[in-house]
Amino acid sequence: MNLQNREDRERRRRRLPSRAPILPMKTHRLKRLLEFFVIGLVFGVTEDVLAVALTTEAEVTPEMIGLIVLIALPFAVISELIVDHPQFGHFERLARRIQGVRRDESTTE
Repeated sequence: MNLQNREDRERRRRRLPSRAPILPMKTHRLKRLLEFFVIGLVFGVTEDVLAVALTTEAEVTPEMIGLIVLIALPFAVISELIVDHPQFGHFERLARRIQGVRRDESTTE
C-alpha cells in the first residue's frame, strides 16, 4: 500500500485538512512578487487617475488610462525589485540613528 494513500485515508478518518501543496521557495517568492506588483500597479494607476481627474478639467479616457499605466509600470517594477530585495529590511541602523537624534534633541531642550 502506498504511504501517501495511507496518510490521506488517516487524515480523512481524523477529519484533518488535506495537505496544502508545498511551493518551492523560488515559486513562492515569484508569487509574492507578482501579488505585490499587481496590487501596487492597480493602486498606483487608481491614484494617478484620481489625481488627474480631480485636479484638471480633462476627461478621463481610455488613452489617458493607458498612458498612466505606461508611466506607472516602470515605477511599480522598480519598487518591487527594491522592496523584494533581501537587504531591504535592514534599516535597524538607520532607525537607531533617528532614535538617537530624537533623544539628543529632547535632552538639549
